[in-house]
Amino acid sequence: MIYLASAPDLSDVNGRFFAQRKPRRSSKASYDRATEAHLWKVSAEMTGLTKTD
Repeated sequence: MIYLASAPDLSDVNGRFFAQRKPRRSSKASYDRATEAHLWKVSAEMTGLTKTD
């Protein structure tokens, strides 16, 4: 994490998954839209936030 936070060549990179200092595709499960929606709903409820489109 320190490398990713401090590497000058990665200063414009965000929202990427890294493994061993290299960008990688995250697990297949992380792209599941139903899981994403459920996680957002639960998180919003627990924090008092609502989703805005």
